[in-house]
Amino acid sequence: MKKLLLLAVLQSLYRIAYAVKTVKDTGLKPDAFSFIHLLRVVIQLTESKLKKKLEVFKSLGWSDEQLLNTIKNYPICLSYSEVNLRTKMEFYLNTMKFEREAVIATPVLMMLSLDNRIRPRYEVMNILGSKKLVKDGLKMIWVMEISEERFLKIYVTKHVDKVPGLLDMYCSIINQRKKTDRAKQLAS
Repeated sequence: MKKLLLLAVLQSLYRIAYAVKTVKDTGLKPDAFSFIHLLRVVIQLTESKLKKKLEVFKSLGWSDEQLLNTIKNYPICLSYSEVNLRTKMEFYLNTMKFEREAVIATPVLMMLSLDNRIRPRYEVMNILGSKKLVKDGLKMIWVMEISEERFLKIYVTKHVDKVPGLLDMYCSIINQRKKTDRAKQLAS
């Protein structure tokens, strides 16, 4: 709340009015928990940037209704870059073979880190699948959503005897990505 007040003080009256109207137009009530979160995101975007973000989602397959539902429940999605959103959607559709409608129906997937969560889990599940250690028809979306603790318990530590080095492999993928990200930050 303090952040929102500070942001409001730094914005013009027009931008504040625009942000409040935009959020109200979603149908959210001002006393709703997500109203403040969406307001915080919208107040930081210019009208043109907001329109561009909405166009990106639509170009990825979201209908107006689905987009409205997504931003009401996961307003932070509007703060992600076009490259981030497109890269995630491409990975889900082309690599993981998810159906577009399944991704759209589970917008939390767009909030997950591709490098620190999705790819490492995908690699583990591929290894387990190749060794027939997971059931066919397993809901991969669910696997991506569960907590780290639960994922490790169900899919990694449970199978360390059958797949030596699985935990090390999983940790090294995550650590390598973090090191790469850190190196990129230091280089720029």
